[in-house]
Amino acid sequence: MMSMCSIARAHHIGCHADQYAQYEGLTVNAAEAIDSAGGTIIASDGRPMLTTPEAEAGLENLVTAYADGNIPQETIAFTEEDGRLAFEAGNPLVLRSWPYVDDPAKNG
Repeated sequence: MMSMCSIARAHHIGCHADQYAQYEGLTVNAAEAIDSAGGTIIASDGRPMLTTPEAEAGLENLVTAYADGNIPQETIAFTEEDGRLAFEAGNPLVLRSWPYVDDPAKNG
């Protein structure tokens, strides 16, 4: 997905947004990033696993995407509604959110 960010840059819009405000949205997005890199947050014995190379790689992917501008700066404060409103206004190109965002009848 990040490979599509050149399309966003060519159109002078942000590329990828999630929910990065400091609430459960950030926790979910961090967990997804860790999982996508093959990591896990909690071991089978219940101990935290955030210092594994895989967990660190997943979080580093988020840091790199932010540093590269693929995750726009303003999304650091986004909740679900902030992301939905920005996406419906045409910026960013991609939004990772809940399914209700794709149903205008349910989002007012």
